[in-house]
Amino acid sequence: MYSLAIHGSCVSRDFAEFEKWPVVNYQARSSLSSKTGTATQYDKKLLARIESKFQRKMVEWDMASHPFRTNGSDVVLIDLIDERFDIFTHGLTVSTRSQAYHQAGIRNSIPETSKRIERGSEEHIELFTLGVKQFSKGIDKPVILHDARWSETYRLSGELLKFENNLAHIANNKLLDEFTEILIDEMSLFEIVASPDLRIADPEHKWGLAPFHYIPEYYSDIGQKISMALSKCVL
Repeated sequence: MYSLAIHGSCVSRDFAEFEKWPVVNYQARSSLSSKTGTATQYDKKLLARIESKFQRKMVEWDMASHPFRTNGSDVVLIDLIDERFDIFTHGLTVSTRSQAYHQAGIRNSIPETSKRIERGSEEHIELFTLGVKQFSKGIDKPVILHDARWSETYRLSGELLKFENNLAHIANNKLLDEFTEILIDEMSLFEIVASPDLRIADPEHKWGLAPFHYIPEYYSDIGQKISMALSKCVL
């Protein structure tokens, strides 16, 4: 068992919790694009509108272009599921339009005109690439990519069923393919771990049914694959 610093989403944090791996840092709801540029100036009093302390902290970090810290971890674990949000540019700054960001009305407090960048657009791809390069500068530990995807099926009473609207899942997975290729090209990855056969959503998941809330077997398999990879590494 190794200590983790996670930049990603619930798919990696849930794995760590279910398999009891220690997490020394966790940043979520934040596109790697936001690692570019400078801190965004906004009315920080609006953060009080975000009830969740965790989500409030994530928005604050994102708006500050908070550099990712490995915090003495053994390994950095990345997944790209939270690249599902659009981003905003504000002059030289980039921020993530997470649900908490939107509901708190933070965009309305930004002093200069902001621009919404649609996911998958040429400008988005360019900013994501720049963000990956900036992110990698501060990483001093082996990096593992947790290659998660949106599931098209869920398991109910032992039966596999398809989500009704799989077009969105397919589109998001296609974009994740592109982001993954950029990550591979721009970062030095120690390993890529995936469990495609077990990418099955679980209605009984603690966070409820969603295409990236998987069955328990998925997390166990990912843990085994990470352990196997790190057993070959001198940390």
